[in-house]
Parts: sequence; structure tokens; C-alpha cells
Amino acid sequence: MSIDHKTVKALWQASAVACQGHLGLWDYHAQPDRYQARMQVITLYDQGWEKISIHRFLRVSRPTIDA
Repeated sequence: MSIDHKTVKALWQASAVACQGHLGLWDYHAQPDRYQARMQVITLYDQGWEKISIHRFLRVSRPTIDA
């Protein structure tokens, strides 16, 4: 038994998951509010980001992440 492509399309659209929001590129050291900059690091780490990824994405030093 085969499924019609229209049925597959309808099922696919009905089960679509939300896309990840725009992350935006910014430099940790350019952020004027130190609290917000630190909170961004903590948020990314809490979301499961690895320290090396945070380091590369935010251009932050590794000791800042380890603190």
C-alpha cells in the first residue's frame, strides 16, 4: 500500500515543529551591559551548548565560560 504525496505533504505540514529563533551574531566584549553578556553565556550553556561552541560564537575567552 502506498501513500499519496498529497497525504504525506498534509501530514508533514500538520506535524511541523517550530524553527529555532534567530541567534544573531555579536561579540561578548562589545556588549555594553556586562550582566546581559554573562547571562547570554549562561543561557547558551543551559541550552546544551558546548564551551568551545560558546567560545567561538561569542568570541569570549574560555576562562569566562569556566567561571
